Amino acid sequence: MSAVDRFDGASAGVKVSLRPAPRGGRCARISSFVREILSKYLSVESWRTAWEIATRKDLSQRFLSVWKPGSYVVDLPNPRGTTYLTAHPSVMSAIFNHYRKSPEGIFYDSENSKLLLAGILQDLFPEEIAELGLEEGEDALVLTAKAAHVPALRRHFDQFIGASVISGYSKILADIADDLLTGLSDEEKKECDVAKLSFEFAATVICRLFTEYGSSREDYQSVGKAMDAVSKRMARIILSQPATPEQVKEYEAAKTFIKDLVQTCLDHPSPFVLGLKTSEMNDFQCKVFLFGLYFAGTETTASVTNALLWELGKQENQWVQDQIRDPETSEKAKLRAVAETFRLHPPVYVAGRCLRENTVLRVEDRATRGLLFEKELRKGHNIVCLPQAGGQDPVLYPHPETFDPLRFDDPQIPNLSFFPFGGGFHICPGRYLAKAELLTFLDRFFYHYSAITLFPKHFEQKGVATLRATTPAKIQLIPLNHAEEE
Repeated sequence: MSAVDRFDGASAGVKVSLRPAPRGGRCARISSFVREILSKYLSVESWRTAWEIATRKDLSQRFLSVWKPGSYVVDLPNPRGTTYLTAHPSVMSAIFNHYRKSPEGIFYDSENSKLLLAGILQDLFPEEIAELGLEEGEDALVLTAKAAHVPALRRHFDQFIGASVISGYSKILADIADDLLTGLSDEEKKECDVAKLSFEFAATVICRLFTEYGSSREDYQSVGKAMDAVSKRMARIILSQPATPEQVKEYEAAKTFIKDLVQTCLDHPSPFVLGLKTSEMNDFQCKVFLFGLYFAGTETTASVTNALLWELGKQENQWVQDQIRDPETSEKAKLRAVAETFRLHPPVYVAGRCLRENTVLRVEDRATRGLLFEKELRKGHNIVCLPQAGGQDPVLYPHPETFDPLRFDDPQIPNLSFFPFGGGFHICPGRYLAKAELLTFLDRFFYHYSAITLFPKHFEQKGVATLRATTPAKIQLIPLNHAEEE
C-alpha cells in the first residue's frame, strides 16, 4: 500500500466503542435538558461561536481553536446545540465504521448534509423532488444513501473507478493534462491562476472519462465555473447568508448549465452513463448521480491541486520539483508531496454524523483493558470528525505548520491518520481516481514547466462546505527546454 492509502493507527493501543446509553430516569432527562438550554443560550462559548461564524463566514478556524490535541472528544456549545468534536484517529475510525443511515444504527445524516443536499437538489430538480421526494435523490449518492443502497452504489463505482481499473486510465489522464498544459497562453504562463487551472483539469477528466461531454477548452471551463458556483451556494445555505444580486445571477446561470449538462449526458449516454441507465436507478436518481459525480470530482481535487502547486512553487520546495522530474525518485516524491498536501490543506475538513439516540463513547487501553475515556453523547446532536485538526496535531506531526514531504518516510508517524477521504462504509468512492489525477498532473506539470509561486505569501483557507483558499494561488510557469522543443 502507498503512503496515501495506509493508516497504521496513531493509537493502535486503544479500543473505541460506541453503544446505546442506558435510558435515564425522569430526573436525569430534566437535568440534561436544563444543561443543554444553559449551554445554548447562556454560554459565553456558544455566543462566541455564533459571532465568529457569522462575521468570518468560516467554520474551520473555530473548530481548530476549540480542539485540544490529545483529547478524545471536546464539546463546542453553540445556539443550535452542543457539537462534539474529535480529531483523534481511533475515535474517527470508530465513527466512520458505522453507516450514516441504518434503521438500527447510531447515526443518521448530519444536519449540514441534509441541508446541503436538500437545498441544491431542490434548486436543480424541483419537479422531480415534488413528485418523488428528496429521499429518491439522496439514495443515489454514497454520501447520503440508506445503508441498504450503499453496497450496490459502490459496486457501480468500482466497475469504472475502482482500484483494479484505475491504472487503465493513466494514458488518458496524461493526455488530458498534456493538452491543457501545452495549450496555456503566454499570459497564463506568466501569472497562472492555479485554482482556475485546477478546476478546469478536474472538470475535463470527468467530462472525457465518464460522460464524453464537450470538445473544447471552453466547455470544460464552463463545467468548472458552474461547480464553483454550486460550492458557493452551499456555503451560503449553511451560513443562512443571503446572496448578492451578482451571486444570484451567477448561480441561476450555473443551475441552467448543470441541468442542461446532465440532460445531455442522459440523452447521449457514454458507456458509463449507459451503465447507470440500465441499473436499478430511475431517471431522477441517474440525474442526481451525475450531478454528484461532477461536483465531487471537481471541487475537492481542484482544491488540493491548487494548494499542492502553491507549496511546490515556493523557493524552499524547488528540490521537490527536481525529485519529481528524476525517474529514480519521481514516484516516491509525488506520493510524499500529495500526502503532505492532504495533511496540511485537506479539502474536506469535517465529516459529521447526527446521533439517533443517546450513545456512550468509550475508550479503553487494549493491553490493560483500563478505561481511558467515557462520555455520553446526546441524541439529536452532531459529532464532527476533524481531519484538518488531526493533520495538524503536533504530537503526531512535529512542526505541523511546515510543508515537509519527507515526514512520511518516518515509520513512527502514522500515515494519513487524518482520513483525507473519510473512512468506513462511506469512504469516498472516487479516492483512487483523485489520487491518480493528482499524481498524473504533478508528473506532467513538472515535465513541461518549473514553477515559481508569486502570491499569496501565506496560504489561508476557510471552510464552510469544503476548505478553500481565501486567495487563489498565482504562480509563474517557466517552460523547460525539452517541452519547448516538442
